[in-house]
Amino acid sequence: MTTAGSLPRKLTRRLAELSHIALPLSPACQSKLEWLAGFWRDEWFIRMAMTGRSLRRRRQIAAKADLAKWERYVFQRYVNAAQRRKRGEKAPRKLYLRDVAEEVNYNYGVPLPVVISRIPAIRKKAQMYLRSAAKGGKVVSK
Repeated sequence: MTTAGSLPRKLTRRLAELSHIALPLSPACQSKLEWLAGFWRDEWFIRMAMTGRSLRRRRQIAAKADLAKWERYVFQRYVNAAQRRKRGEKAPRKLYLRDVAEEVNYNYGVPLPVVISRIPAIRKKAQMYLRSAAKGGKVVSK
């Protein structure tokens, strides 16, 4: 049987923020989490949760699934800039790595060396997402 300990900590914190469970966990809350853990990663439930979303949105969720909040911000900055250029809109300027890194540092407090080392991989992921979306094929992660 799956235990509540197999659930991500972020999920537990989010459930507590939404007042679905109380921290520290009571026996009732523990049983709720064990119930949830029983189907948390089941693909059928994931597919059902995604059915109400457009294909474009499902692809975007899948492409950003493994990214932290600030990494999703960087991903979206590069996707938006590329889409503006594609539509013929004049993008304000080219997105330079250093400028994006400083934005992330200012908005999220992530140290510049960490951000600078991760941006090339995130930019590549955004480029792969855009290429895949243009072809109408599956999004390749990483």
